[in-house]
Amino acid sequence: MPPEARNAERTLLGVLLLLIVLAAITGFTRPGPVAEADPPAPERPERVELFGVASWYGEWFRGRTTACGEPYDPDGLTAAHRDLPCGTRLRVEHGGRGVTVTVTDRGPFVEGRFLDLSRAAFARLAPLAEGLIEVRTMVLK
Repeated sequence: MPPEARNAERTLLGVLLLLIVLAAITGFTRPGPVAEADPPAPERPERVELFGVASWYGEWFRGRTTACGEPYDPDGLTAAHRDLPCGTRLRVEHGGRGVTVTVTDRGPFVEGRFLDLSRAAFARLAPLAEGLIEVRTMVLK
């Protein structure tokens, strides 16, 4: 075989080897499956409603720092909840009456209760002497 033919054969083998190495490095052997778009996020409910027993707490906590870092004011329209984030606004209803409150504290820590209202908020819903009331609560956006 003439030297020019050998050189051409070596060049062709070199190019072929280079293409194989590049294909192996880039993973480009054949097209992969087409990526599907992510499924749409589930729709969030328009409003979250919670039902349960609410109590109230008052004067004996006045001025004490709440779990959210502000002084407790029994005359404010506030509430304590175990899980909802500080600053969450709630619409609380009982017996045809309603009040909007802001979560500023943690509690109640008494079994069977899910919300502690400030004295003023409770008084807008029922007489303080009732102590405990069944409420419907909606998380406002």
